[in-house]
Amino acid sequence: MAKSFRVAVATAGTAVVMGVDTVPHRYWVRAEADNTGSMWIGNDGVGDVSATTGLCIAKTDPPIVMLLQENVTWIDAGTSTDGLTFMRAD
Repeated sequence: MAKSFRVAVATAGTAVVMGVDTVPHRYWVRAEADNTGSMWIGNDGVGDVSATTGLCIAKTDPPIVMLLQENVTWIDAGTSTDGLTFMRAD
């Protein structure tokens, strides 16, 4: 099943969870072209991610494929309202 969606961070420095799916899937991940800062994706073990604990993704980076479980993957941004776009690859 194809699934694509956007996750935006409303307030920079306040991580948001990627979604609700509890099954890991492969996703194409890319920072949005109009982002003005960097994004971070990951999980620090206590339900958060930051610039010091996550994988940095910038708008100039090419799309990458990641194995992610939505309900335990966190996203943060250096600039409010920046986001990542996801498309399931399996």
